[in-house]
Amino acid sequence: MKKLIILLAGMVMLSCNETADTDDIAEVSMSPMDIAKEAFASDHAGVNATEWEEENGMYEVSFMKDGVEHSIVYNSEGNIVEEEHELNVDELPEAVKTSANNAGAITEACKVTKADGTISYEVEIDGKDMVYDAEGNLLGTEEDEDDDNEDDE
Repeated sequence: MKKLIILLAGMVMLSCNETADTDDIAEVSMSPMDIAKEAFASDHAGVNATEWEEENGMYEVSFMKDGVEHSIVYNSEGNIVEEEHELNVDELPEAVKTSANNAGAITEACKVTKADGTISYEVEIDGKDMVYDAEGNLLGTEEDEDDDNEDDE
């Protein structure tokens, strides 16, 4: 009888241990921002984020790497939506430079890589962000939210 009780007690303890996995509990209680931060820390160990922003359920981190400004947008599951890094104007494809220069003087440039591998180039001209494909085709334009002209004050 003692053997049966010990056997049953052992089985109960084992079944309780399997249903109360603390990793699952911790994962459920993490906020989407925390999930994005954890993904960034895992992907870029030792790199310090300079800024985090949440917009429309996406989480963007900005950071410096090898003296170049980068940003990554994560979704709420911690998957990369797009990566962006700053370029010198002379690093843009010739077709992009030609098309963009027809619109005005380029003050900033960056390369954007979507999760599916699609690459585009974002240039700032006269306070507007203009997005081009590698062939120099204009894909879109938007007002620049990040006004770097603070020197005018």
